Amino acid sequence: MTISSITLLAIAGCSRPHPLAEWDPDAYAPENPTTSWSADWWPAARDQDAARELAADRALDPNQPETILRELGPLPGSTDLAGAVDIALLRNPETRMAWAAAKMRAAEFAISRSDWYPTLVAIFDATYEQSLVPFGGPINIQEDVLAHLGVGLELSWTLLDFGRRKADDDVFSNALLASNFMFNRSLQDVVHAVQVDYFELESADGLVKATEQDLLLAESVLASIEQKYIVGLATLPELLVARQSRELAGYELESVRAMRHESKSDLLIAMGLIPGAPIDFELDSGAPLPDDLTIGVERLIELSMASRPDLAAAMATLKQAESAVDSAEAQLAPQIDLVADVNYNWLDYWLTPAFEAPGSGSGQNPTWSVGVVGSWVLFDGEERTNRIRAARAQQMLAIEQLQQARLSVAGEVWDAYFQWQAATKQFKWAESLMESSVANLDATLASYQVGLRTMPQVLTARRALADAREALITSRAQVLASSATLIHATGDLRIDG
Repeated sequence: MTISSITLLAIAGCSRPHPLAEWDPDAYAPENPTTSWSADWWPAARDQDAARELAADRALDPNQPETILRELGPLPGSTDLAGAVDIALLRNPETRMAWAAAKMRAAEFAISRSDWYPTLVAIFDATYEQSLVPFGGPINIQEDVLAHLGVGLELSWTLLDFGRRKADDDVFSNALLASNFMFNRSLQDVVHAVQVDYFELESADGLVKATEQDLLLAESVLASIEQKYIVGLATLPELLVARQSRELAGYELESVRAMRHESKSDLLIAMGLIPGAPIDFELDSGAPLPDDLTIGVERLIELSMASRPDLAAAMATLKQAESAVDSAEAQLAPQIDLVADVNYNWLDYWLTPAFEAPGSGSGQNPTWSVGVVGSWVLFDGEERTNRIRAARAQQMLAIEQLQQARLSVAGEVWDAYFQWQAATKQFKWAESLMESSVANLDATLASYQVGLRTMPQVLTARRALADAREALITSRAQVLASSATLIHATGDLRIDG
């Protein structure tokens, strides 16, 4: 019988529901690219499937409470922008992932530091051994039975490695530094995302209120036209146009309401909450806008080069690569270790057949040793040399990545600065446009009452006012969002000069 046949029989005998992965790994993957994978035979995955089915049944059961909302924990009934940022920093998974990565790097650095300390190992040895010993003479072969029990300690301590441990420490410490800087950047990313989504929600809410005013105005105009039509002072086309204007305003209202709903969902997700979380936002469309900057874009770029955490992380990564080169070069040097051990042994032996010398005996005594051991790899098939080449190539890569990061940051600041300038100017024009549109509508309505303007002209003026309101609300949100983006691009809050 072949080995494979025996293996298959053993598997069948153990009633295993599926073959071992080492013998048939393809059986653990989907069978083909068109059929969904089934986990019926895999206990761990089967348990997960059962849990998912139970969760799905609960979700579809109207009598069950909303588990996903209950698991959110206590939430404030309402919050402003600062409160939303606090919740995001506490609940957003992005910051937690960056935090976990930093803690992992810290542990790796601690592991590298352990190479500086001696290693102390406790030893326990209990053996029972039987062997044949050729003695020669009348009794040629003796059966030797030996029982041994020993306990002890072994110590090893690297005394000299010509910079290997120091280079390794530098590698891991710079990796930790880069991870910590990226954690700081992740906080800035979360804050920026919450700010932008909050301003978008504020804009969408303002558009809803403005569109509601447009709908009220359209209904007022329609009511006026209907009264005039009844008494013969308005034509049917004017009435139909007024109705069309009212229906368009209702359509636009539902559209901006959907936009507000989507903006709120985006903000909740940025805060680390699920859409539909029971929390309201305190929106303040009348809050003052940020002050004008007192420094130019060149100074902002210079500030970002010193303040951006991701640039600091890129610099730390370059230092890490340089230390990796030193570590690889240190592998060419010898290593000197201190070794020592102390033991206490118990020993019994028996010889069979017996002869004139003692055929058995026992004893116990302590033993110890201490010494210095040196090792130096003379040939390894160019492994260490190639590791040095790889480390130097990684160093070149880190240098170029740092340069690319600097160019990217400069571009981000440059674009954010001029987007902020454009948004600020657009907002000023939108304020003037709003004033002009209000005055134009009032004048058009007054002229219409005395017969100097037609209904299409009134509706055109109303449409222009609606567009002006939208431009004012949207441009205000763009000023706030572009300001937040500029702060995020510089990586520093001190951009007021």
